[in-house]
Amino acid sequence: MRIDAILLTKYFYDIMDFDEWMDWHLNKCRFTHIFIIDNNSHVNLYDASRKYDGFISYERIDGIPVQADVYNKYVNMVSDAEYVMPIDDDEYVEVSGFDSILDAMDYYKSKYQPDVLAVRWKTLFPHDLSMRRTGKVSEYCTDTNKRWSNYFDLGGDNSFKCIVRRDCSPRYMNRCDPLAKCGTHIPCVNGHVRATLQDGRHSYTQIAVGDIADEHIRLIHCRYKGPEEYKEKCKSWMTISDCVPKRRQYSFNKLIDELSIGHPA
Repeated sequence: MRIDAILLTKYFYDIMDFDEWMDWHLNKCRFTHIFIIDNNSHVNLYDASRKYDGFISYERIDGIPVQADVYNKYVNMVSDAEYVMPIDDDEYVEVSGFDSILDAMDYYKSKYQPDVLAVRWKTLFPHDLSMRRTGKVSEYCTDTNKRWSNYFDLGGDNSFKCIVRRDCSPRYMNRCDPLAKCGTHIPCVNGHVRATLQDGRHSYTQIAVGDIADEHIRLIHCRYKGPEEYKEKCKSWMTISDCVPKRRQYSFNKLIDELSIGHPA
C-alpha cells in the first residue's frame, strides 16, 4: 500500500517548523510521498525540501490558488498511490494502536473498504496563549480545550478531513458547486458527498456525530503556534478555497479578547 500526502502551504515562518512537519509525516507516520505545493511561503522551502529528495515533489504556485483545483490535480493526475490525504501546515496526523498510517489504513480497508475515510481533528493549544514559542510546535501545543476548539471551527474537534482512495475518481469542489456541502473536506465520489467514519458509520457533512469507537487516526490541529506567528498570519489572506476571491481573516485581537489569555477554561 502507498499513501501520499498533499501539503499546500504558505504559513511556515521558520525552517525548523517545516522540518518538524516533514519528519513527523515521513518518519513518524510513514507517508510514502509528500507533494509540497509552495504558495509564496515566508521561507525558502525549495532549498529546505531538497534534503528529502526521493520522498517529496516540490512545486511553487504564485498568486491565489484554489484549493479544490490543486487537490484535484494532485489526487487524480499526479499521485499514483492507492490513497491520498491533503494536510495543512498546521495539521499533524496522529496514529494510535498501529506503527504507521499504512498499517492503520490497511486495517480500515479490510473492515470497510472506504472510498473516503474521515479523520477527526484534535485541536491542541498552548497552556497560556501569551506564551512565546521557542521550540517545536508539538511541544508547544499540548492542551485540549473544547471551548477554544469550537471558537476556531463550528464543529470543533468533530470536524474532519479525509483520506481518499484515488481509483474512485474523487472530485474536490468549490462551495459554488451545486453538490458542494463540505468544501474541500469531503470530495464527491460518483455524485455523492459521503465519508466513512472509523466505526463504519457514514457522514454526509464534515462534522461527525457522537463518539467514535475504534478510532486510530486523528488530525492534530495547531492553529495557534504563538502570538508572533499569529499576528503575522493575520496580515495576509488565507488560501482561496471558495469560488469568489475572498476569504475570512482571523482577528488576533478578537481572539485574545474573546478567549482570554491564561489558563484554559
